[in-house]
Amino acid sequence: MRVPASLVGVQVPQAQEEDAIALSSSSTPMVPENTGLVGELIPSAREACNAESTPLNKTVESSATGNQHCSPNPQIASSMESSSQSEFNDAAENQQGENLCPQISAIDLVSVQQNAVALIPCLLHKYWMRQPVTMEELLSCINPHHHHYFSVIFGRARAYMLLIFGIYIEEVDPIFHTYVLNIAAGLTYDGIMTDVQGMPKTGLLIVILSIIFTEGNRAKEEVMWQALSMMGVYAWKEHCLFGDPWRLIMEDFIREGYLEYQQVPGSDPACYEFLWGPRARAETTKMKILVHCAHFGGIDPMSFSALYEEALREEQRGAHV
Repeated sequence: MRVPASLVGVQVPQAQEEDAIALSSSSTPMVPENTGLVGELIPSAREACNAESTPLNKTVESSATGNQHCSPNPQIASSMESSSQSEFNDAAENQQGENLCPQISAIDLVSVQQNAVALIPCLLHKYWMRQPVTMEELLSCINPHHHHYFSVIFGRARAYMLLIFGIYIEEVDPIFHTYVLNIAAGLTYDGIMTDVQGMPKTGLLIVILSIIFTEGNRAKEEVMWQALSMMGVYAWKEHCLFGDPWRLIMEDFIREGYLEYQQVPGSDPACYEFLWGPRARAETTKMKILVHCAHFGGIDPMSFSALYEEALREEQRGAHV
């Protein structure tokens, strides 16, 4: 039994949820061991974010005419091609009940994955422009020979946008299949400078908020960076999507009020820890973060009983802790 969307204020479309669940394949435990919740999120994020390449935004092409194709950076595309044959077949089987997509063959597997990645620049461009996107526009960005796989291709692309960038795609017109792109989990900051079409950073912020939550609402600095290293994010290394992680976390997220950074009380020698900042407490909830992480592993949020009970108490109080 999953948490009702009405309870948490998060609406996850069925097709998106199924494809997002199929996205997570690794069972690699996260460090530290007690952060099982984030362990459902980080393996997939690691596979998608470990490319050492030119930022994806340099590959975005204008889609104003609706006929131009968006070509993803090949190195980033390669980093996203880690999913197995069974994952795509599972996603297809989930949709066969509605006859939306045939079974995906091994021959088509790579092409389908490449088409899913090809949608990312198009979706990012629409997000930057604050414009809705239609199914017709998305179809123009993928190989015509794979249009019959569209439900799985788009589901995979939506999962990437949500997992990596923290951008939630919602259908607003089921007749013309029109979608809008918004920041996930109730957050309002995407980390993009107003004059630069950079990468949205909300996905990384949600991971950090999740780590803090699972660590008892405070995470030591070394624990945080150790966990982030599991998805290829290091304090000393430029990241292909997030830029300078140290500056982003230690300056931007803290300055924007999403994180607090303080000395651990009584520590000698001094060590430091992260907490949710006032803006995080005002904009999102532990339940939204819990659901966001858990559904990528296809796990009932209630299976994390202690975390679920804490998040539920917060929801019932109607206040942010």
